[in-house]
Amino acid sequence: MKSNKSKNKTRENVNISGKYMAKRNDEWYPAEIIQKRTHQDQNTCEYYVHYSNSDRRLDRWVLEDHVKFIPSSQEQEECVSSVSAPISAIIPDISNRKMTRTQKKRLDEINESLMDTETESQEISALEEERKALTKVKYIIEIQIGKYLIDTWYFSPYPDEYGKSPKLWICEYCLFYTRYAVSLHLHERECEYNNPPGTEVYRSGAISIYEADGRIHKLYCQNLCLLAKLFLDHKTLFFDVEAFKFYVLCVVDMAGAHIVGFFSKEKDSPDCFNVACILVLPPYQKHGYGRLLIAFSYELSKLEGIVAGPETPLSDLGLLAYRSYWSWVLLQEIYSSDDEVSITELSYRTSINECDILDTLNWLNLIKYLKNNYCVCITRETLLSVFKKIKPPRFFVNTAAIRWYPYDNAM
Repeated sequence: MKSNKSKNKTRENVNISGKYMAKRNDEWYPAEIIQKRTHQDQNTCEYYVHYSNSDRRLDRWVLEDHVKFIPSSQEQEECVSSVSAPISAIIPDISNRKMTRTQKKRLDEINESLMDTETESQEISALEEERKALTKVKYIIEIQIGKYLIDTWYFSPYPDEYGKSPKLWICEYCLFYTRYAVSLHLHERECEYNNPPGTEVYRSGAISIYEADGRIHKLYCQNLCLLAKLFLDHKTLFFDVEAFKFYVLCVVDMAGAHIVGFFSKEKDSPDCFNVACILVLPPYQKHGYGRLLIAFSYELSKLEGIVAGPETPLSDLGLLAYRSYWSWVLLQEIYSSDDEVSITELSYRTSINECDILDTLNWLNLIKYLKNNYCVCITRETLLSVFKKIKPPRFFVNTAAIRWYPYDNAM
């Protein structure tokens, strides 16, 4: 049996950023130690670990008994030496020949452009490293919202002591948050809401969608962003919400409208993005709600008379949901067309931008590039076989139930 002295010495030898073996679901995996803290009983330590080759949503705090304090057998020192050619090496050596004034001016422009590109790339890399450092450790492990106790996936910058609490209790109607169950119970007695704030812009059966304005309902929208960050790795919008509208999907019963998910939409998007951020809460995922939100966003684009698409990059789950929606809609349009249909015509009918159409048809292996043109190569038989591989949506948008009109961007 190992003595306490030996055990304490082992703890001291553990390196932050070192790779060891950590337990998950009764199995041992290579993992990197991100941070260390003293457990509540003060007699043991906890380590925040990232499992190698796994999504960050699996990162967690584990007791020291769940860490083998020996280097992982799969750990390998990666010594990558990258040789970057100096900018001058990219430019042809013309020092030994005479240059015209125009050539010298052009050379100066090239040098300046390369310097700007290098500086911009370094700034982006620095910001990304800073973001990773700030969001590396997840302190909020779970949340209670409505009847659901949900494990969180990522760090979220809840303020002050809330951000370091292992559990938050959240009001499912106004998104008030607290560290204590009793505080939530007291809040629920006084909360005036049984649905999200804003205007109900869609109601079909038990499905409802509310539009909340980031300028008018600022606190609610900020809390919605903080909630979303617990499940989205690259979401960066938290407090600057005034330029956005938020469309909150709910399931309605006798008690009220229970939040399922949402998407945000920039009021005036120069790039014609119809979705800035989209999320379905984990208890409701894989039930068709993501595709319903996507379909609703395109119905709004049709009412605006624009061709649009989501802001990129999409998360892995977001890309799956969008490809599923795009595939179904495009195959429906192609199948219902008696004559030849162009990419431009498909874009006009669906409000899906041409780049997303090309990407989807290429993903389905239905497109070829011939004679400087993209061609959809498909027969009825092929179309039907592809259809069988695409799951039909569980929910369809009832366009007659939409109570929404394009808004004035100046508002």
